[in-house]
Parts: sequence; C-alpha cells; structure tokens
Amino acid sequence: MWDMEISYGANVADDGELRLCGDLNGKRAIELGVSSPANAVVMALQGAKAIAVDSDPKAITGLRAAAERAEVSVECHEGDLADLGFATSASVDLVVSRGSVYFWDDLNAAFRETARVLRPGGMAFIGGGFGNAELRDRIVPAMAERKPGWEDFYHANMSRETTDRLRQASSGIDGVACQVHDDDSGVWVVMKRGEIP
Repeated sequence: MWDMEISYGANVADDGELRLCGDLNGKRAIELGVSSPANAVVMALQGAKAIAVDSDPKAITGLRAAAERAEVSVECHEGDLADLGFATSASVDLVVSRGSVYFWDDLNAAFRETARVLRPGGMAFIGGGFGNAELRDRIVPAMAERKPGWEDFYHANMSRETTDRLRQASSGIDGVACQVHDDDSGVWVVMKRGEIP
C-alpha cells in the first residue's frame, strides 16, 4: 500500500503535514533521482503527470515495477539529471529531489536545467536530511554501525562546504528565486519561478 504523501525522508514530516507541494492533480511533476519510496509514484497517485529521471538503470527498473504495482503511469528517463531535454521550458509545476543532490556531477547545470523547466509559480525542493536533530543523532550512529564509512559520507555531504556549494550553484539563476535552508532538518534548496513567499 502506498503512502499518498510526498516524502522528504524516513521519519521526516511528509507533504501531508508540511503542505509544500500543493494539489498535484493534473500538474506536471518531476522526481530527480528516484527515492525510496518513489515520490514519482506518489505524485502519479495524486493525479500528476509524473516523470522520473535517474542515471541508474536499476533505479528506473525498480520505479517501473513500483508504478505497475500501484497501477499508475510514470514517464521514466534514464540519464543525466542535468539534462531535462524531454521537458519543454516552463512546462513543469513541481520538481522534487530527495537525497540524490549529493551525487550530482554538475550542480549548477542541474539547477539551471531545473529552473528552465519550471513554469511561472512552479517550485523545486532539492536536498536531504533527517528532519530534526534527535532523529539525526539516532540514525547517524546506527547507519555507521551497519555500513562502515557511512558516517564519513554523511559528514562530508552535510558539511558547511556542501551547503556553500549548493548555495553557490543555485545563485544567480535568471527568473527563479532560490533559498538554501540548512538546519537540523537537513539541507534543502527551494527554488521558485517568481518570488518565494
């Protein structure tokens, strides 16, 4: 059974609580980097024309199987997340990416391409984290115990340098307002074609 809300991470408030994405019925929505559970499937369940992009063929295969089980259609593209050539300019209402930004080869190109496809009023939520300090402080040691080297990976990705790279890569993009949120919930780039309220 599928949760009907877009997820920002395990044990993190979802969009049912945060209400960031709005009504997706009839809207175009892209998931950059397939998450687990797949937000693209949730978007389709909410009535969106859902699209997913991932460079990993296994992620795309898994997403297709998940969409079939949920009895929804998700347009899938295997490739570079900085190449959204399948989408015309100003044609997308929502872009969500949870956790994949830390693996992107060219942040600036991906942010510019995301901005290009957003229609007026369209928004993007790109980032990752655990939702709050208490969860972070429980999850990081548990993951470090399960996967050697994971704690170093986490600290490198949630560092001040990473936040600065995200801020630099998302700044100065024509036609969109960008904010980088860095707190106990994680690091998120919020992008809107137009002003961010």
